[in-house]
Amino acid sequence: FKLIFSLFGVLTINFLIFLQVWNLASGQITKTLTGHKGQVTSVTFSPDGTQLASGSWDNTAMEFES
Repeated sequence: FKLIFSLFGVLTINFLIFLQVWNLASGQITKTLTGHKGQVTSVTFSPDGTQLASGSWDNTAMEFES
């Protein structure tokens, strides 16, 4: 399980097939991002925090609006 912090939120990776974006101030999940068929293993936010990219054991990379 990993936590990735940005100025715009926190992303959790539980090595499942989805990602969750959390609002630190409220403690609420703001988005659940799906699409991978295998476990998500890596994620990064864009410098401005508007997008994120993820990689998975299913050999795919995906881009999401954060």
